[in-house]
Amino acid sequence: MIRAEDLDRLACPDCPGAALDGSGARGERGRLTEGALVCSSCGTAFSIEEGVPWLMPSALQGARRHGAETFPEEWRRWGERLDGFRDWRARTWVAADASERRSSAGVAERRRDAFAAFCGVLRGRSLEVACGDGHLRHARGFRAGEYWGIDPMPVAGREYDFPFVAGVGERLPFRAGVFDAVLVKDSLHHFQDPARFLDEARRVTSPGGRLLVCQGIETAGAEGSSPRGSMLLRRASTALKLLLSGDLGGFRDRAARALRSPARGAGSEGEEPFVWHLKREDVEFEVRRRYEVRESRLEGNVLYLEGLA
Repeated sequence: MIRAEDLDRLACPDCPGAALDGSGARGERGRLTEGALVCSSCGTAFSIEEGVPWLMPSALQGARRHGAETFPEEWRRWGERLDGFRDWRARTWVAADASERRSSAGVAERRRDAFAAFCGVLRGRSLEVACGDGHLRHARGFRAGEYWGIDPMPVAGREYDFPFVAGVGERLPFRAGVFDAVLVKDSLHHFQDPARFLDEARRVTSPGGRLLVCQGIETAGAEGSSPRGSMLLRRASTALKLLLSGDLGGFRDRAARALRSPARGAGSEGEEPFVWHLKREDVEFEVRRRYEVRESRLEGNVLYLEGLA
């Protein structure tokens, strides 16, 4: 949901800071529901569908309808990750049985509540990047003056009751300095370029504003372990679960993909979607290049970090 009065906070994802003309947008009760927003600089039109402005970079305008192979090289890896994430959502949100969904939901809720507690009271306007359906808003104790969300995959049929746009973290479609806090939960490894996202996060953060991160990271395992060894162990565990559940088709598919995509370091050719080995020191280093790190703590393999603009 985007209201007419929100337009002055939006911007073209291809022309950072360029205003959007909303004269071609239509709506009801102050909410924009259809039509298009047009960049005042490059003239690109961005559609509004079911109340959601699709503010993806123009190179990704067909992201919903075409596979990763149609994307330009600059965005090819992102497209592969998007396809992989769509598959993951289908398996875990739709195909998983009730007990699996309850188990996954329990873990997600605990992580969500822990992040909400870390954030504390959020004053002013906050943006959650890769927000999904905005479930963080329902965390125990979560309080934000004004919550906004952005995600490249709006939930089909969902009527968003908070300001929401479809877009990517590497090209945030907002004017500079419009958010008092930028939040990202368990999503840094989804971005094609986490450093570019952090550049964008800093651009849209107001002076004195906050960056708040919750991210699972790679931690040192047993002596002699390696990212490849850890990946193989995770694959073995998944395969065992599939076999025990009788899902032989799923097991065969997993095995075939494992052979096609051996575990490698981040950025290597042939890596599986979302295999990105993030380490605490790397995340802290990149954040420090843009923010003052006020707090960084590790709970298990989860990093909680706060930066000040």
